[in-house]
Amino acid sequence: DNIEYRFIRLIIQEQAPSIVRYRDNIEEDSALIIAAYQGLDERLKREIDRYAKTSKLLNIQ
Repeated sequence: DNIEYRFIRLIIQEQAPSIVRYRDNIEEDSALIIAAYQGLDERLKREIDRYAKTSKLLNIQ
């Protein structure tokens, strides 16, 4: 799975209004991003870290 695409989809789903009901893959995408995090390039890690600071669903520790 391409983690960058999963990350983009997670952002879109988290920011989408609940009325559009576009939240089917949030937990799956979050879990895959967290599992792959250590092996990602530094640029992508920085972007994920920056987003995770305000995300309610993505918790990178």
